Amino acid sequence: MASLAYADLFDPPRPLFEVSTEFFDIVYPGELRQDASYLSSIADGVYRDIAADLGFTRKMRMPVVLTPDSEIMNGYTILYPYTRIVLYVVPAEQEGEVGGLNRELRKVFMHELTHAISLNTQGPFWQALSSAFGDIYSPNATWRMQEDMVEGGSVAFESLDGYGRVEDPMVRELVRQDILEGGFKGFDQCSGAWDTYPEGSVYYDYGGLFSDYLIRTYGMERYAALWKKAGEGNPLASFRSVFKKTYGLPLDDVWKDFGRSLALSVPVVQPETPLPVPKGIFAARAASGDTLYYVDTARSAAFSYSTRTGRERFLFEADGLVDSLAVSPDGENLLVSWAIFTNGFPRLTVREFSLASGKFLPGGVRKLREAIYFRDGYVGIEPDGSAGNLVFVRGSDRRVLVKGREGFALGSPAVFDDDSIVFLLNDGGSRKIARYSFSDGTVSILETPIPTVGLRGISVTDGVIHFAMNGDETLYRLARISDGRLYLQSSPASGGVFLPVALKGAGVYYVARFSSGERLESFPEGRPGFTMEDSGAVRWVALGDGAENQVAAGAVSAAPFREMPYSPFPYALRFTLFPNAGTAGSSSSTYLGFLALGQDPVERRAYSLGAAWDWADRFAPVSATLSTVSVPVSLAFSASDSLGSGGRTTSAGISASYTLPVQPDIYGVVFGTSLGSDWIASTASGSPYSWNYAPPMVQTGASVSLDRLTASPFNPSNVEGYSLSLAGDWGYRIATAERFADSIVSARVSLPVVPLTLSCSAAAASSAILSASGNDVFRTVYQTPPELADSIGGSVSFDRMATGEAYLVSPSLEIQRSGLGLHANRIYATGGGRFFAAPDTFVKSAFLRGNLTLSPLLGFLSVAHLTSFIELNYAVDTRRFGVNASGFVQIPLDR
Repeated sequence: MASLAYADLFDPPRPLFEVSTEFFDIVYPGELRQDASYLSSIADGVYRDIAADLGFTRKMRMPVVLTPDSEIMNGYTILYPYTRIVLYVVPAEQEGEVGGLNRELRKVFMHELTHAISLNTQGPFWQALSSAFGDIYSPNATWRMQEDMVEGGSVAFESLDGYGRVEDPMVRELVRQDILEGGFKGFDQCSGAWDTYPEGSVYYDYGGLFSDYLIRTYGMERYAALWKKAGEGNPLASFRSVFKKTYGLPLDDVWKDFGRSLALSVPVVQPETPLPVPKGIFAARAASGDTLYYVDTARSAAFSYSTRTGRERFLFEADGLVDSLAVSPDGENLLVSWAIFTNGFPRLTVREFSLASGKFLPGGVRKLREAIYFRDGYVGIEPDGSAGNLVFVRGSDRRVLVKGREGFALGSPAVFDDDSIVFLLNDGGSRKIARYSFSDGTVSILETPIPTVGLRGISVTDGVIHFAMNGDETLYRLARISDGRLYLQSSPASGGVFLPVALKGAGVYYVARFSSGERLESFPEGRPGFTMEDSGAVRWVALGDGAENQVAAGAVSAAPFREMPYSPFPYALRFTLFPNAGTAGSSSSTYLGFLALGQDPVERRAYSLGAAWDWADRFAPVSATLSTVSVPVSLAFSASDSLGSGGRTTSAGISASYTLPVQPDIYGVVFGTSLGSDWIASTASGSPYSWNYAPPMVQTGASVSLDRLTASPFNPSNVEGYSLSLAGDWGYRIATAERFADSIVSARVSLPVVPLTLSCSAAAASSAILSASGNDVFRTVYQTPPELADSIGGSVSFDRMATGEAYLVSPSLEIQRSGLGLHANRIYATGGGRFFAAPDTFVKSAFLRGNLTLSPLLGFLSVAHLTSFIELNYAVDTRRFGVNASGFVQIPLDR
C-alpha cells in the first residue's frame, strides 16, 4: 500500500500515546485508544504467525503509528531510516478492492507486517550490514524483489484465512479479462514497471494471485525458502536463478501455468452498445431523469451525459478521490463525496454542486462519505476509528443509524423508499444487502436463493435494486431485485458489469473494465447473454439477537493495556547511514564520509548529519539539517561548512512553507520563505581553518506557487492545465554594502484541445546579476537552454531577461514490453521552439526531441520510470546544430 502524506502524520498536532508489546511500540492519539487496544492484543500473535510461515527467526522491534487524519484507509511500511509501519485508521470503501477484507484493521496491519518481515529476511552478511548502517541495506528491500513479489506476498498472506484480495472476484477478474483479450501480462511487466491502466493494481493483483498460487501449489515451506534464498543477496545470481534453485522450474514456465489456472472455461459474450464518450477510469456515477453523471479519473473531471441527446457536458474538475455522486430529488443539485487534500491530508468532504449555475454551493459536511440525499438531510458513512457508521445528517445534528465494527463493515447506501435505506453489509467477509427502516429503527438482511458473492455497486430506481456480483468465478454480472425475486444476467460479458444504474424508461447503464481502460455501456437487455434470468424468491429477514448485538457494538473490543505518553527521543539514534563522497577544495581532492538520516515515527521531525574528510586539504566538510512540521507550517534549519572553487564557505539558514487549500478544489497554493547567511573565506595558504572570513552576505527570499497540471494515465506525456509561480530574493553584502534583489515569474499552460504547451519565465534584478547560465549570487538558479546560452555567451549578465518555449507532444506509442533487464514503457516525440530575451538581445531556436520511458527491472527500482531523451536543436542566430541528452527519474522508498 502507498503513502498519502509524508509530513506530520497528525493534523492538528495533539497529545499522542503509545503502548508497548513484545515486538511493537504502537503510537496513537486519544480518539484511537480502542483501536490501539485491539491492535495491541493481536499484534504479537500476528507477528509470530507470519514469522513462523516465513521461517523468520530474528526478533525485531518496530513502531506502528495509527492516525485517523488521512481519511482514506491505507498504510505503508518503510525501512528508511528504520523499519516502521503507518496505518491510516479509517474504514475501507466497500466498492474498492480493499473492501473485500473481512477484518480491515487486522488485515491491513497483517499486510504491512508481512512487508516488514519479508523485506528484512536476509543472510548473515546483509543482516550485519543493515544492523550497522540501516534496514534499507537488505537485498529483498532494494535490488532483489520486485513489486509483484513484494506486494504480492503481502496480498497472499492477508488472504490465508480465505478472506482477502486473493479471494475477491473483482481482483481475479482483472487478470481474467487480460487473458480473455490475449493480453496476459508477464512477470516483468507486473514488476511495477507497467505504468498505464490499471497501473498499481497490476502488481497487487497479479502478484497476490501468483504468490497464492505458489503457496497452494508448492507449499508454504518452499515459498519461505524463496524469500530466504533471495535474501542471501548473492550479487551474481538473478531472481530467476534463485527461483529455479528453489522450485526446480523456470520462473516463466511457472508463471504461464499460473495464467492457465485462471483462464475462463465458459463462453463470454461481447458488449455492443458503448456510449460515445472517451474510454477512461470511472470512479463514481449517479442518474436522474435521462441523464448520467460520472467522474472520469483519466480526464480528472466530472461530466454529465444525456441519453436523449447523446451529448457529454463538463461539470467540474475532480480526481480519483471522489467516492460517490448523488442527485437531489428535484434534479437540481449533485451531492459530491470526495477526499480533498488539506494540509497534505485527504479529508472526507461532502459538497453540493448546482447543475444550473455550474458552481459549488456554500458550506458542506466533513467526515462523511458515500453521501446520499434522504428526506431533509443526508445519509452516509461516518468513520469512527476503524469502523464506519451509517449516519443521518441534518444541519449540525448527526444520528447514528447503524454502528459498524471490525468485521462488520457498511457501505454503498441508497434510498429504497420514503422510510428506508439499503446498504452493503460486509459481515465477516460475507457481502449482503441490508435495509434500515427509519420508522422503527430495525435492520433486516436480504435473503437470496444464491450467495451474493462479491456484491458491489448498489443502486435503486423506483424500488428496483440493481447491483453487480460474481458468484460463479467468471466475470461480474448484472443482478436485479424486483417484485420479490432475484434476476441474474444469463452469461458473463467481456468487461464485466460494474456500478450499474437504471434510468427511468431508458434501461441500465454500467461501467465495463477492459485491459486498456474502462467504458460506459448501455445494457442491451434481451440480447443473447444479456437476458435477465429468474434465480428465485428473496425476502427480508430481521437480524437475530446475535446480529443485533453486533450492530450495537463498538468499533472494536478494547483489551486492558498500559499506555504511556509518546516520546520521540528513543528514536533519535535510529538512523540510516549513506556513503558521502565527492571532490571539492582548491585541489579538487576527494573527500569521503557518511551521511546520517533520521526521523521520528510520526514524521514530525527529521534530521541529517554529514561528515567527511578531505585528505589533500586536511579539512572535514560537515553539514546538518533539522526539519520540523507543525501543521500547516513546515520549518527547516540548515548549516554547513564546506570547500568550493571560491574558497571555504560556512552557511546557515532557515526556510518555511505553507500550503493554503483551495476548497472544494483538489489543489492548493504553496507559500514559501527563507532566510540565510554565507561566510566566505577566499583560498589562502595553510589549513582552511586558518583562512579569514569576509563579512557575511545575508539572503532572504519568498515564493508562491499554484500547480494545476494533470497528466492522462493513458498518455503521461500529455498534460493539461496551468501552473504559476512567483519568487523573489534579496541579498546584502556587509563588506561592500552592496544590495542585490531579483524576482522571477514563471507560467505554464497546456491546452486541452491540442497537445500544445506554452511556458515562459521572466526575471528582473536590481543590477546585472542575471546570466544565461545561472544566478551566482542567490540560491535561486535561473537556467537557460544550452543552445541559447551558447548563442548569448555565458559570461554576459543582465538586469532583465526572459525565456520561453512552445512545443507539441505527439501521441505516445505504448510499448509495455520487457527484456534485457529493462521494461520499455513508451516512446513519443516533442517539437517546438524556444527564445531568450534581454536588453539588446533576442535569440531563438527550434528543437525536436525523441523521448523514451524505461523502467529498470531491479528490485524496487522497477517502479522508478526513467524518462530519457535525445534532442536535436538548431540555434537560428548562430546557425548551429546541437545535440542534448538528459533524463529524470523518481524513486519511491515506501511499500
